[in-house]
Amino acid sequence: MWIQEPLNYDKHALWGVSHWGQKRQQFNAFAVNWESALDVYSKRRIIAEYRRSAAYGRSSTESRKLPEEAQPYKARHVSIRSK
Repeated sequence: MWIQEPLNYDKHALWGVSHWGQKRQQFNAFAVNWESALDVYSKRRIIAEYRRSAAYGRSSTESRKLPEEAQPYKARHVSIRSK
């Protein structure tokens, strides 16, 4: 009844090889950046951004500039190539 070579069953465990390892790594790499519609954190972040933009009367994609007194230098063209 017993198999003469008990190492056959355990040789992969002995070598440290798991046939699930690659599939698990692929799934975890795929699932890391998921954002679910049921994800509370992403929903709260969206609501907070919406409230902030509504409170200040601007969209979140609008560029925000410093006031003139906070900008000590004028914008100018700087040439990268020097001859």
